[in-house]
Amino acid sequence: MIPFWKKTDKGGKKKPPKPAVPRTAQQSIPMQRMFEDGTCRVKPNYYTRTIQYQDINYQLAQQEDKTAIFEEWCSFLNFFDSSIKFELSFVNMATDSTEFEKSIRIPFQKDGFDDVRAEYSQMLRQQLAKGNNGLTKTKFITFGVEGESMAQVKPRLDHIQNDLLNNFHRLGVQAKPLNGAQRLKLMHDMFNMDGASKFHFDWKDLVKSGLSVKDAIAPTAFAFKNSRTFQMGGIFCAANFLSITASDISDQLLKDFLDMDSSQIVTMHIQSVDQNRAIKTVKRTITELDRSKIEEQKKAIRAGYDIDIIPSDLATYGRDAKALLKELQSQNERMFLVTFLVLNTGRTEQELENNVFQASSIAQKHNCNLCRLDFQQEHGLMSSLPLADCQIEIQRGLTTSSTAIFIPFTTQELYQSGKESLYYGLNALSNNLIMVDRKKLKNPNGLILGTPGSGKSFSAKREIANAFLVTDDDIIINDPEGEYSPLVNRLKGQVIKISPNSTQFVNPMDINANYSEEDNPLSLKADFILSLCELVVGGKEGLLPVEKTVIDRCVHLIYRKYFANPCPENMPILEDLYNALLQQDEKEAHHVATALEIYVKGSLNLFNHRTNVNVNNRIVCYDIKELGKQMKKLGILKDLMNRPDVDSIVNSCDSGREGELIFRLVYQQAGCKKPFSRLWLSSMEETAIREGFQKLKPSTEYDALYNAALCRERADWMVGINASRLFSCLYGQPLAVGRVMTPVLAMTVVREAAIAAFVPEKFYTVDLELTSGCTASSKRFAQKEDAELLLSKCRKEGRATVQKMERKEKSESPPQLYDLTALQRDANRLLGFTAQQTLDYAQSLYEKRLITYPRTDSRFLTEDMAASLPGLVTDTGRAFAVEEPFPIHVQQVINGSKVTDHHALLPTKSMANADLAALPAGERNVLRLIAARLLCAVVEPYCYAETTLTTICAGEEFTAKGKVVLSEGWKAVERKMLGELLGKQKEPAVLPDVQEQSRCSVSGAELKEGQTSPSKHFTEDLLLHAMETASADSMPEGVERQGIGTPATRAATIEKLVQKGFLERKGTKKNKVLLSTDKGKALITVMPEEIQSPEMTADWETKLLQIERGEMEPGEFMTEINTMITELVKNTEMKKGANALMKSKIIGVCPNCGKPVVEREKGWFCENRECRFVLWKDNAFFNRLGKRLDSHAADKLLRDGRVRLKDCKSVKGKTYNATVLLGTETDGRSKFSLEFEGGC
Repeated sequence: MIPFWKKTDKGGKKKPPKPAVPRTAQQSIPMQRMFEDGTCRVKPNYYTRTIQYQDINYQLAQQEDKTAIFEEWCSFLNFFDSSIKFELSFVNMATDSTEFEKSIRIPFQKDGFDDVRAEYSQMLRQQLAKGNNGLTKTKFITFGVEGESMAQVKPRLDHIQNDLLNNFHRLGVQAKPLNGAQRLKLMHDMFNMDGASKFHFDWKDLVKSGLSVKDAIAPTAFAFKNSRTFQMGGIFCAANFLSITASDISDQLLKDFLDMDSSQIVTMHIQSVDQNRAIKTVKRTITELDRSKIEEQKKAIRAGYDIDIIPSDLATYGRDAKALLKELQSQNERMFLVTFLVLNTGRTEQELENNVFQASSIAQKHNCNLCRLDFQQEHGLMSSLPLADCQIEIQRGLTTSSTAIFIPFTTQELYQSGKESLYYGLNALSNNLIMVDRKKLKNPNGLILGTPGSGKSFSAKREIANAFLVTDDDIIINDPEGEYSPLVNRLKGQVIKISPNSTQFVNPMDINANYSEEDNPLSLKADFILSLCELVVGGKEGLLPVEKTVIDRCVHLIYRKYFANPCPENMPILEDLYNALLQQDEKEAHHVATALEIYVKGSLNLFNHRTNVNVNNRIVCYDIKELGKQMKKLGILKDLMNRPDVDSIVNSCDSGREGELIFRLVYQQAGCKKPFSRLWLSSMEETAIREGFQKLKPSTEYDALYNAALCRERADWMVGINASRLFSCLYGQPLAVGRVMTPVLAMTVVREAAIAAFVPEKFYTVDLELTSGCTASSKRFAQKEDAELLLSKCRKEGRATVQKMERKEKSESPPQLYDLTALQRDANRLLGFTAQQTLDYAQSLYEKRLITYPRTDSRFLTEDMAASLPGLVTDTGRAFAVEEPFPIHVQQVINGSKVTDHHALLPTKSMANADLAALPAGERNVLRLIAARLLCAVVEPYCYAETTLTTICAGEEFTAKGKVVLSEGWKAVERKMLGELLGKQKEPAVLPDVQEQSRCSVSGAELKEGQTSPSKHFTEDLLLHAMETASADSMPEGVERQGIGTPATRAATIEKLVQKGFLERKGTKKNKVLLSTDKGKALITVMPEEIQSPEMTADWETKLLQIERGEMEPGEFMTEINTMITELVKNTEMKKGANALMKSKIIGVCPNCGKPVVEREKGWFCENRECRFVLWKDNAFFNRLGKRLDSHAADKLLRDGRVRLKDCKSVKGKTYNATVLLGTETDGRSKFSLEFEGGC
């Protein structure tokens, strides 16, 4: 930043006469006239106006919001041209603390709770002391223009004022112009900070009294006794200016000044410099610096020094001046002259010095200096008035962004004084009280958000207590956790416990005859009961007209007795409605009665009693903790979906079968009958969402999709439940069978059987080393003698003839973007992560907003994402230090027709600004894979030329292959991103350029021996691929998903097979394989072919697709499933010899009864069913020690009765070594004790 200092004219012009020394306080005030509209004539031909503006939340905003506010403030400043002077004023003034405390005190009401009111008022006073609500903080902007008369400047002032109000509105800032009386009151309060004089002013009194407006605002006296301080009424003051010497200024500087707990006035006078003049001044400065540089170089030549060595000041100033010139010419920057003044006050001289010292410390913290205006105290005071008249000739030249860093916004205060204002806490930045009357807000509703344990319930209780003490409002509490009862009891309210075992009842049939003066109370009650029955009966179409008629008829019947004699005993209950319905002739009445039966005679009959509690108490709490979790959730959903102000519902669940099924299930369970439409999205881009809402589709278009989803869900349940129970009962142990799990296990078992049965076969080849510089190989020979014969012939002949030299140019297209399965495969192959680990890491990254939704099976993007993709690619490359320019081919990854529920996995825009180094290593590596795949997918193909050399020697063909890379393409990006993960790549062989029919010598011949190898064991990479492609050839065209399982469930399927003991992981950390266990092999051995074959899934998908298209009835499909399950249960018998296969692994002998102990899913059990001995895998005793009971520890306990453990953890977190001893209780259950080293 280059300083601009205001120059004084030293030419021949005659200086104006010095103003007369003021003799009165009124004469000191530098203004001539105040007009009623707020215009002030400060001096001849200069007029100003003032706008007061409120604060906004800047310091608490997110970084992107801060940037937006800062840029908008820069535009605000650039609005002012060089003809407009303006001033920012920040006035902090103390208010009467006694009056302030009085405004928050809760008045007594003599209702028995005045002691609580006194305690609450004391708490408010303590909270008040923590903040600075005793200070009134106001912000103003004053602007002025020159003109010959009021009539000339008024239109321009009006125009500037309107523009400023609009600019404030764009910032979200509330602002209002001050009229003349308000401006006078502001200056009066600034002059009379001691509070000795109250502001009394009326325009009508001016003529009668002969006084001026200055008499209404002037203090009792000004006393400028010394050069550094002055006295204004009963207040001591000191005027200072801020010397901005820092090279880098923080946006906290102004905030720190305004946070001081003392009365003060901070003023910024800002004058825009004409852009051409500013540029010329900077160019002139650069010229002067260059001239000085040349002079220094001349001196260096004369002195014999190196001319490149020049004074550092010249080099620094030269660079800064050129940078400033570039900003002014090519960026949206202007030049401003700024005067920053701080007026500190104190009731005593010592208090003043303390406040000045605090302000100086703030300036020093930001590498600036707060300097006293010696002998200019009066000028400093008058320059602090909101008149836009600066009498201090100390100015600092700053650019727009440097000026805007003094951003005038910190945090928005929320304080409403009033009889019914409630306390909501302290402002996070200013510590000021937050007090609001909700009923005066635009929206009176409230929502308390916070992490677990942050005090949400306490906040709610505090507001309940505050509302009870301050207002006369009724308070109704719905308490799902049973935590509000003590508070309600203390306030003498009514707690009503709603549960099946409660003796407190609320009758839903209660009627209030005085509820409404206009409407018939029975009609209102009939409407309520119709709504109640609609929820209970449910159904897609709601109550039928006939059902509504019979319900309305019965309602009028059951209330006749009560209206004839309105006593509590005659109030009807739900059973009366039930009986009245049964007495009707219509079958619809019996249908409604049957639906009500569970609430009358069934397990939920708690609402079938007369009210025996006081529901008219001012504060009523409904304790529903024991009502049942499902009932609570359903009740909330019912309330939301059936609210009278809700006309229709939008289904925004995932675009696919599962999303449609979930919504319909919730819709039906909530008993909702309102129309709903479908939002179908495959992209989460804003444009796609907006377009989706504009093109909402009717729900009927997706009825067939819902039917298909429902059929698949029911079929899975029928197969899983019935088959699992069937085989568990047949073989006497829990066996999990499912449409997905069982085929996956079968694939693994079949692979292992193939590997075990594989017999390797030897083969032989002859390799020739040719003098042309390559190695050529013969075909494979099954017999060694044939290869040896060829070897001897080649050695004897010693020469080979080049028969053919072929060159083919080939390319590898960039890899597609990741779906979840592809990501899990690569993470397993490159990082050794399990599928579940990868999913967990991806989910965590998604929750941190670093990647898009991970559970996707799409590998493409939608068309609306094309425009934003290049920017995302650039940001991603920059985040991972891949900044070399490369062409971006967006269309390679765009194909909306192949996007189902969600588009492919991508990094997000916020990832570019995240601190990636702070992420856990696993998350960071998964994010690197996703980022690398995005960069690779949009660049050019990898191109190479493959050459094949065919030679003849001893009458036999020998071939050699080589490769030449033509274009690295996407592989260069992949190597840059994943080099350390890919490992060292084998360099391709390059064949020599030889002519056909040419001859070359054989420099060596060698016999090579090899053997065939079996298929590889399944890693998670290979198993996921097998799941994804299983029976793909049998899948119909257009099916929603191919393979078995979904991307979201495949990891869980593998984990469940491992957890159940059907599969086990073996190998190194980075290269684990999945092997079937004996238990898994046994299950597949006894499983029917139709259950373990993926073909069943293909058949299902074909028929489900037909249901989606309306080509097959859902009932027909379910009938086939029912028949299949019936046949399976009826015809399946236990296979002979299967008991030997199914026999559980024995690990020891039961210490209680002596029978074998076998391992099962959840622990090690005694085979004797009457014995209660068991060692649980999830063992509470071992968990308390920070250990897990594994098979090794269980084996030691059963064999030796003890196991030694290292590094056990105590409750306080200390570690120790101990031995666990195993014993049994009298009933046979296991018990444990600890033996410490050195004794018991």
